Amino acid sequence: MLKRQLYILNLKAAKRRLIAILSPFFLVLLFALLSFLYSVGLDGAIVEYVMVYLFYVCFLSVPVSLFFVATSILLRKRLKDESLEIWNPKGAKFPKEYQKLSFGAFGLNIFWGAYYGNLATFLIFFPIVNLLLVLYLMLRGNLVLFRTYAFETENQFKDSLKVWNKHGKIFGFLTIMFLLYVNLLYVQLLNF
Repeated sequence: MLKRQLYILNLKAAKRRLIAILSPFFLVLLFALLSFLYSVGLDGAIVEYVMVYLFYVCFLSVPVSLFFVATSILLRKRLKDESLEIWNPKGAKFPKEYQKLSFGAFGLNIFWGAYYGNLATFLIFFPIVNLLLVLYLMLRGNLVLFRTYAFETENQFKDSLKVWNKHGKIFGFLTIMFLLYVNLLYVQLLNF
């Protein structure tokens, strides 16, 4: 019973991690939209009130997000460390059949890392390193996932790879174009 409860908590924690990572980004986008509306000439008092409120919500959402991420990673480590019946226990050999390209980790790197509690994916915010990280995740993402996340069955691992790879192929091209653009801007900044 303990194994099943920990496993369900692990899945809930993964979903909370994803929401916790995404919520500050959406709040900042909303803040930027309101700033734009204010500059265009929308009623100043209402927009200023909402912007102040959003600022405080954004400010508070960051520590809450970090708390959710930290607690869910600790829970995942507990599940992985304890001798529970999971498909990929600590020290298990990585199956050869899964040594393929990981398009989920490649195209949706931040979201993939947040969902599975892999904080190394946040290196994507650093220029030059982000291109190397994306290539590493594409080549070794399945292995990283196998070693860091506890799966109850092999079918669950397969299903996870299937869903993430399907969506990662869609967003992979956009990710590369965005990273090339950001890195070119960074190089231009260094030239000045």
